[in-house]
Amino acid sequence: MAPGIRGSWGPDHAGLAVTFDYSGLANVAESMISQFGRPVTFLKFGSVAPTSTTPWDGTATPEQSVPGHALFVEPSSATKLGMSSAAGDLEKRYSAVILAAFGAGSSVDLTGFNEVQDGEDRWGIIVVEKLRPGTASLLFFVGVEGK
Repeated sequence: MAPGIRGSWGPDHAGLAVTFDYSGLANVAESMISQFGRPVTFLKFGSVAPTSTTPWDGTATPEQSVPGHALFVEPSSATKLGMSSAAGDLEKRYSAVILAAFGAGSSVDLTGFNEVQDGEDRWGIIVVEKLRPGTASLLFFVGVEGK
């Protein structure tokens, strides 16, 4: 087994149960994306309009901002990496797919986030999928389009 990854078999009241500590995998995913990706900020905006004359603008300041690293991949390769949509659908719906991980013990959940700030560029988030065996979020797949 890889360093930092522990698994064990253990009995429970119904027979045999498997427990697995995914923290090692979560840390490996976060480390690789940090090493090979680039720094970004995930932004979550509220639904409250700043003024009654511009209700379409939403909140100008994000209500939540999460710094992290992202690895951008072509939509056509995302299904091979574990994203659940059909390959043809991904290419039609997204400009890119972002892989993000935050490591073991992180409580970050990108569900409900609206945008990704990538240097001077902004990407609109279309969908967020999680690779989440058990209670640990190992990897986020974020389908985005350019703004």
